[in-house]
Amino acid sequence: HFFRFILSPIELSFHRCLLCAYHTVRSQMRDTHAKNEAKPVTVNWLPRLRIKSFCILLWVVLLPLANGIAVQLTPTNYDDETQDKLVFVKFYSPYCAYCQELAPAWEELATKFENDPLLLIAEVDCTVHEEWCRRLGVNGVPTLLHGDASYGGAFLEEYTSTAKSSKDLKSFADEHLRLPICTPGSLEACDPGAREEYQKY
Repeated sequence: HFFRFILSPIELSFHRCLLCAYHTVRSQMRDTHAKNEAKPVTVNWLPRLRIKSFCILLWVVLLPLANGIAVQLTPTNYDDETQDKLVFVKFYSPYCAYCQELAPAWEELATKFENDPLLLIAEVDCTVHEEWCRRLGVNGVPTLLHGDASYGGAFLEEYTSTAKSSKDLKSFADEHLRLPICTPGSLEACDPGAREEYQKY
């Protein structure tokens, strides 16, 4: 997780760069005006524009790399990463305001379950895997799915609560995602009747 510590602060500094450039220009204008009120204020915008352009370029280039603790799932690694685990998955777009609001709580949740052998906190970028998101029934972002990850996620269910703080999400995971769930991928968790029904398929 080297990039988590290096790139996340750089990504966040994008807004700080713009703010810094703005205040620098204002300061120059104020100082110049104070020295000689009779003279027109001349501001050298070029260095400030270079700072702004550099910040924007840096943000655009590094944004895809600034991943946190939550595992990034793809169609390629899905089976390996989710094998024998329950999952709690966030489907998102990096450019979605609601997804950005949810991101800190999701990373905190992922931190709490980082080494859990039975539960995986993960996320899927639907701007990269648009078709896969549609196949999993994701029609908008952010969408949270949870449950037994077997059979390509066919039995995942949507988290529909509006309570999405880190504390709320952890309480839900502790209550609903700690025990095996009865699905064709986890028959040992089923009662005899349900197991018999699933075995027909």
